[in-house]
Amino acid sequence: MSATPPPPPKTSDACNLAALLQSYLPAFQCLYRVGNISVKPGDRVLIADATTNIGNAAVKLALVAGATVHATAHPQFHAKLTGMGCASVHDNRARGVSVGTMDIVLLAGEEGVC
Repeated sequence: MSATPPPPPKTSDACNLAALLQSYLPAFQCLYRVGNISVKPGDRVLIADATTNIGNAAVKLALVAGATVHATAHPQFHAKLTGMGCASVHDNRARGVSVGTMDIVLLAGEEGVC
């Protein structure tokens, strides 16, 4: 079951467009371009630090593509990510989190992505 795409912003000024590009373009590149991969329905995707701007965009894009998304985040954001459709959410401060074999792993931390 795939999620519906998020609605477009109500305003489309330059700041909003820049913010969308800054988040969604890197997420898209990682999910569809890096390493000749392309997320597809049924893929298992792990997105680390899923509450960063890029991580959040990656969650939405992967869900729309029909992937099963697993995420890591601070515990205060677990309910939000579960509500978005993540199959499982784990504490991003924990070590040794086991979620099984993944088709794609995206690291969306503060210092970079992919």
